[in-house]
Amino acid sequence: MNLTIQRAPRDTDQLWDLTRHPGQIDTEALAAAIEAAAAPGVDDDRDFRTCVLIRDSICALTDHWGWGKTLAWVAGPSNGAAIVQDCKTESERGFPSPRRRVVDTTKPEKIAEVLSEIGRVISKPTMLYVGGVAALVLNRVLARRVDAIEVVRPSPDELSGQGDWLDELERRYGLKVIQMPLNALPNGWVDRSRSIGAFGLLQCMVGLQA
Repeated sequence: MNLTIQRAPRDTDQLWDLTRHPGQIDTEALAAAIEAAAAPGVDDDRDFRTCVLIRDSICALTDHWGWGKTLAWVAGPSNGAAIVQDCKTESERGFPSPRRRVVDTTKPEKIAEVLSEIGRVISKPTMLYVGGVAALVLNRVLARRVDAIEVVRPSPDELSGQGDWLDELERRYGLKVIQMPLNALPNGWVDRSRSIGAFGLLQCMVGLQA
C-alpha cells in the first residue's frame, strides 16, 4: 500500500503562498505573513531564500507605507528583531514582484458601508444586484483593490437624480457606484445570486461562483 505523507504546514508557507499567487498583494496580509515567517522558533524553516523574500517583502511595504509607518510596524511585533535581521540579508538576486503588486485591497466591509449609505437614502424597498469585481470581493473569493461598485436594478432606478450625492459618496469612500442595465450581467448570474443581507431599505444580491 502506498502512503502519501503530507508535510505539516510551516510558518514560512504563508509568505511563500501569498507572494507566489498572481495578482495584487494586500499590505495587511503581507505584514502578517512576514511576522509569521520571522516568528521565534521558526529559524529552521527560514532558509536563505526565505530571508531574501522577507527582505524584499519589507522593501515592498516600505515603498507603499513609507519609512515612518514601516518602522512603527516593526517596533510592534515581538519578533521585530528577527524582522530587522532579515532586512540585512545580502543578495544581489531577489524577489522584485512584491514591490510591483502590493496594494491596500478593498475590504468587503468598505463596500458594505457604501451599500448601507445607499440604503439610507432610497425611499422604498429596493433590490440591488452587485456585479463585477466588487461581487467577488463581497464573496471573499478575491482580494483586490477596486475603484467602482457595479450595480444593477431590474426596474427603474431609485438612484436616478442622485448624481451629486453619488459623487460625494465617491469622494468619501474612493468607490464609484456604476449603474448597469440588467442585460450586462452574464447569463445565469441572477439565478446563481444570493442575498448578503439588507442595508436599510436596500436588499443586496451578489452572484455565486459558477
